[in-house]
Amino acid sequence: PPHLTMMGAAPLKLIIAWAAIAFAAAEDVQLLVFSGLDGEREVLTVDPERPAPLCLRLFEQPPWFARPVTQVQLRLNYGDNDSMPQRSFWSLLRSHMSEAPSKLQLFVRTGPPGLFCRLLRKLGPIAAGLCKDCSTERCPVTASHVANSQDLAVSVPSEGACVYVAKLPVGVAKAYASWDMYLDGSVFVYLLVGLSLVWSCDALQEWTVLHAGMGGLGAVMFIAVMVFFWFVKGVRGTVHGTVPFGRSVTTLATMVFALVPAARDAMLEWAAAWLPAADWKSWLGLRDPWFNLPMGWLAVFTAVSVCVGLVVLGANLSVKYFASLPEPSRVDFMVASDGRRVDLLPPAPLQQRLLGWAFWLAGVSLLLNSTHSDACSLAITILVLLKDYIWHWVLLKRMQLEMANECQPNQLRSLMTAPEMQQQAAASTQKALAGLRQHIKENPSLMTGLGFREDTELRLRRFADGCTSGTQGGGVSDERSE
Repeated sequence: PPHLTMMGAAPLKLIIAWAAIAFAAAEDVQLLVFSGLDGEREVLTVDPERPAPLCLRLFEQPPWFARPVTQVQLRLNYGDNDSMPQRSFWSLLRSHMSEAPSKLQLFVRTGPPGLFCRLLRKLGPIAAGLCKDCSTERCPVTASHVANSQDLAVSVPSEGACVYVAKLPVGVAKAYASWDMYLDGSVFVYLLVGLSLVWSCDALQEWTVLHAGMGGLGAVMFIAVMVFFWFVKGVRGTVHGTVPFGRSVTTLATMVFALVPAARDAMLEWAAAWLPAADWKSWLGLRDPWFNLPMGWLAVFTAVSVCVGLVVLGANLSVKYFASLPEPSRVDFMVASDGRRVDLLPPAPLQQRLLGWAFWLAGVSLLLNSTHSDACSLAITILVLLKDYIWHWVLLKRMQLEMANECQPNQLRSLMTAPEMQQQAAASTQKALAGLRQHIKENPSLMTGLGFREDTELRLRRFADGCTSGTQGGGVSDERSE
């Protein structure tokens, strides 16, 4: 039977896997042990010429309703810490500077790019470089560290993808891999921020507090960049004047510290160990040897004062730049079709409108890139953009239902039949005619003082006297018309 065959094959696969591991250890071959969600274990050989493929199979994918908020990752770990390479400064420096990198090499192949990436790729070659098409070729990818763990993780789309392990770090003979999925909280953050930017872009473009914050932050960043360039230029000039090839040495050292994290970390550790006082209280307690002035506190006070001054300066400039137009003394208005008053106010300044468009575009971009499903992200974006129309349609349908179900005429008062209506109409007509006849009798000047024709005056006199001769078949209509 099939289940007996699988039970018998499992120990055999396990024996073959451990035999392969032992052979690899003897031959210094890197192996990758993959554990599937169905309990299957597979041993793959890691070779740069033929990378080990790890593909997300159909039964390992999350359900369709959970794909928009589920993040799928391939987790890698190196087992025991003894198998990890020695992370000394010189070993890491050699690994980064050598022609054949000794770090982990991974490639990924996914389906067609998402909607947001396809839109970016149509903007030009520069925007296309931000979103690569990994459906036709393998794209290099970097594994990230998992929080509170020594594992590495590679994120892949929930619809399916393949990760190719081309090389493990130097000194690692065996690594373990498995698929992992979890609820991605960043999806809800993207949705919340995107909704806020799209629905509040008009209010944000006129918010003075936001203008001040943008100006203060921009001023601090600008001054920080200028101070950095001034410091680098001063250091390069000092070294150039005292050390042969000082300018070239400084440039090379800056490039090495920026591109090689191991060198930067080693220099920081050396500087921290060399400094005489690593405690911040000791630095604040420094005093001038001549006048015994608190140099530490003075330096802190000066730095804080400069930062506060820059923030205030940038905030004032930004508020003035994005300021709204002054309120007009006279406001023209028009009456809308529904009777509302519509004030004809001047449009917002161009700076505010551009800022509002920037917020709106940023919100739409976050919504299009919010979930792990392009269809779901596009549907959410359309619903958000059509929110006002959808809400108006809902209120209209609600009002129609209330009128159809709760405002019927028979629910407001009792209705009469058609014969009763005709009898009541005839009685009301006779009562009105009698009142008119009485009014003419009490005011006979109405028949002579209004310049009627002779036949009209005669008819009025006959009507006032109650004469009905000659009214059969049409007299009533004649009396009413007169």
